[in-house]
Amino acid sequence: MSNAANKDGEGSEVIARLNSAIEELNPAIEETVKDQAVDDVSTPDNTTNTAPHLVVVAPDAVNAERMGPRLRAAREAKGWTLETAAKETRIHKDYLGAIEDMMPNLLPGMPKSQSYLRGYLSNYAKALSLPEPQDVVQRFLNECGLLALEPTEEELKEKAKKQEFAQKNSWIAPVVISVALTLIACGAGAVYFLKPWENTSASNNNVATAPLENTVYSQSTVLAPASASDLSLHALTRAWVEVRGSDGTVYLSRELAPGDVYIPRVGAGWTITARDGGAFEWRMSGKSLGPIAEAGLPVYSHAVDEALSRQPLENSDLTN
Repeated sequence: MSNAANKDGEGSEVIARLNSAIEELNPAIEETVKDQAVDDVSTPDNTTNTAPHLVVVAPDAVNAERMGPRLRAAREAKGWTLETAAKETRIHKDYLGAIEDMMPNLLPGMPKSQSYLRGYLSNYAKALSLPEPQDVVQRFLNECGLLALEPTEEELKEKAKKQEFAQKNSWIAPVVISVALTLIACGAGAVYFLKPWENTSASNNNVATAPLENTVYSQSTVLAPASASDLSLHALTRAWVEVRGSDGTVYLSRELAPGDVYIPRVGAGWTITARDGGAFEWRMSGKSLGPIAEAGLPVYSHAVDEALSRQPLENSDLTN
């Protein structure tokens, strides 16, 4: 209630000041009216253009107390058109017309920002020689219901606190981003140099430098002898097997399907480990040399060259 009372008091004081200013302008206005009346007598065709400002300043005129019409009256009392006022104030004539018509929504920035409106009003009041331009601004905003849109003191203080906090902590975001980018770069570098995909490939599949014999073939593939002994390992059932070199290099570590064929190197100290020795059969020159071990019996680091000492099984000719 106290704020409303203060605003009403300020509005009454502004009205009193403006009425005083208008009264000072009345002699000039009356003189203009007399001159216009003489002209009207001599030139009756100009009756439609007689003193339009009188509609505003007459005591019984509609909206005579509003600031827009008062600004228009002050402009016309100076003999200015909107174009002249625009040149004098360097404000576009459409904006001045909107101010006089009390239509602030046509001005730039409205309704979110009143900066342009306040500046235009202040400059226009000064150009028209009206006293207390800031009172003109406040009166205009009050009559247009725009004072309610102004932020309260509490809102201004809260906004100032947020701005101060943002300025004090403006360094945090760049530092966090920099640290994150550094961590990402370090992680990418570690992955590149460690190359875990290559380690996986070496342990689960053939080593890149493995010999020509280190290949698994399907049963339908026609094989050429890969060594003088023509020794090959055939999968009878699906089972896992690992083949290593004498230096521990893993040449094969995977599950073979029935019919898959692997040709190891002989005379090089290679070994075979299988979970089920009976799932794999040695063959040489088209004949079976028997399984690595009995069915269901696992074998560990079984020498490949051991198969060379075996004799072909009877009736094991597999060439047909």
